[in-house]
Amino acid sequence: MTLLFALSTAHACVSDTMEACIVVGEVTEITTALNGGVPVISESGPVRLQPDTIAAQLDELTLVYEATGCSGGPFDRWIGGMYTGGSWNGGWAFVETSWDASGTVGSGAFSGDLYDESLNVDASIGTVWSGYDGSGRLAGDQDGAGFVIGRWIRVAGRRGVFIGISGACAGGPTPDAVVQGWLADGTF
Repeated sequence: MTLLFALSTAHACVSDTMEACIVVGEVTEITTALNGGVPVISESGPVRLQPDTIAAQLDELTLVYEATGCSGGPFDRWIGGMYTGGSWNGGWAFVETSWDASGTVGSGAFSGDLYDESLNVDASIGTVWSGYDGSGRLAGDQDGAGFVIGRWIRVAGRRGVFIGISGACAGGPTPDAVVQGWLADGTF
């Protein structure tokens, strides 16, 4: 069943889940703030940057997450923001609370830190392995024991947005096994 949810008075979202639309709404707010108040994710923008397109990509990530057999829902933890050149900034959330995040982007890899309310590092991503490919997919570890999978969407040049979900599989498969094959070339 596909559902339609209002993100705000100016945005709507079409998705299989309400949670995907909520995450798209949060990331829309983050990227708008990072872009000096000018919306990046918008119904009037290119199709690739429209809320319902991004929500459909989150629906795809949900299927990947559910196939892992890991506990918790796919939207218990999410990450999103903007990348420009060699850095990225954004936010992340665990259940209903969100905080800041930032890091670097290199040739085919990324890393960064997820901060708590006191701006102390709560977790790190991409420190053991990470990668992104030309098809807009990204994957990496979270503190070596968890994983993040997502999508990056180019705006122009070396600037764009990203959105993803993360998880941990206590006693289950290793994080790299969880996302094996997510990247087009299958490498990290």
